[in-house]
Amino acid sequence: MNGKVELCRMEQRHIPEIRDCFDEAGIRKPDGYFENCLLENEQNKRVTLLGYVEGQFAGAFAYPLLFALPALP
Repeated sequence: MNGKVELCRMEQRHIPEIRDCFDEAGIRKPDGYFENCLLENEQNKRVTLLGYVEGQFAGAFAYPLLFALPALP
């Protein structure tokens, strides 16, 4: 792979793009799913990382945490 790869934590501004990509791929999530992921990220109950290749959304990785972490700045 020769493209620029970037990872970032999910933010509110990413939700429409993620939802559209999932819909285009035929992956259906219940209403409020991505908002719940974001809330769990903010509460440090989950880590959701987004991958981009050359600025295009390429995928998401969500990992539920089994213990509480201190809030990130």
